[in-house]
Amino acid sequence: MDTLTPLEQAVLEKILSGESERYRTLRNQIPALRVRERKMTGVGFFTRFSIPDDIPKLPDETTFQIGGVGANINDLEHGAGFVLFVDDGQIETLEGYTYDEPWPRNVFSFHLHFIPTSKRA
Repeated sequence: MDTLTPLEQAVLEKILSGESERYRTLRNQIPALRVRERKMTGVGFFTRFSIPDDIPKLPDETTFQIGGVGANINDLEHGAGFVLFVDDGQIETLEGYTYDEPWPRNVFSFHLHFIPTSKRA
């Protein structure tokens, strides 16, 4: 199984940087994540994760998404955005996407930021 890329790790930490118990529980899942599948789409990616059964998940939560994080990335004129999908109280999939540009072959430089007009979960 693959491990997280530096970009995936940084995006997960940024997108889950809230102070609520919800964010803390999800943040605590990050060290246990294993990459189940990484699919490149040409204009982004989907990384699907697996988590051991003994890792605490959110109580009474089903499915929701968290967005609101963008990035300046090498070779992208318009940057990128990210959405984290949570299913049954645990991290399921991270999506990265460009704004109508090809995803860079190699990501070696990035700066993450919150998107001011987005609503976070």
